[in-house]
Amino acid sequence: MVELLISLGFAVSEAVGCDDFVATPIQIETLLHKLAAHLKLTWVYDQPLPPEGVKGLSDKTDAPNSLVGLLSEEAATLYELVLRGDIKGLGQQITRLEQLDDPYQPFVDKLRQLAKQYRIKQIQTLLESYMK
Repeated sequence: MVELLISLGFAVSEAVGCDDFVATPIQIETLLHKLAAHLKLTWVYDQPLPPEGVKGLSDKTDAPNSLVGLLSEEAATLYELVLRGDIKGLGQQITRLEQLDDPYQPFVDKLRQLAKQYRIKQIQTLLESYMK
């Protein structure tokens, strides 16, 4: 019975000019495969960040004490923006940090890279490491 309904759905969709058909319940893998085929897409999968975190600031003990304290305060502010989903506010704060001091630069560069790619979870992880 199910095969009959699926073949009927496919026939109807073909009759009205559709190129393909996905039966319900929709399987996400099937849908993504068909989208890739028809739109000639190549899926790019998220790559995990290397464990060292921010180059030059991978370990807070490497940074001067004043920088660690400032980063902790800034990270808390940035973290609140991320939790609220305020990407625009996050970008504004990153721009403000860029104008501060050179020791922030590796931290800010990594943060901006992640923000441009909307890698919210990775931003949270990075900021959490500086709030401890």
